[in-house]
Amino acid sequence: MLRIAFDGDPALEIAMRGWASSDPRARTVVRAVDKRRLAYIGRMLRDAGVAAIRVQPRAQILYWTYLGFALSGRPAAGAARARLIEELADLGDGDG
Repeated sequence: MLRIAFDGDPALEIAMRGWASSDPRARTVVRAVDKRRLAYIGRMLRDAGVAAIRVQPRAQILYWTYLGFALSGRPAAGAARARLIEELADLGDGDG
C-alpha cells in the first residue's frame, strides 16, 4: 500500500486540495475522500495486527505523512524513497 501511494503522481492531490481551498463543494469532497482513506488505512493496520488502541493514531500519522509528501513539491526518489517507505512500514507492523 505504501509503495503504491508514494510512487503515484501527486499532481491530482495538489490540484484537488488547491481547488478545495476556495470552493466549498470541492472541500466537502476532499474531506469525504480523506475520511475514506483514513478508514482504509485503519483497516489495513488492523489486518496487519496493530492493536486497536494504536490503529487510529497510526492511520492519521501515515496519512499526514502521505499528504506532506504529496504536497511538498520535493518528493524523495530512488533509494531515499525506498528507505522512507521501509521506515513507514515499521509503523504498520504489529505493535512494534
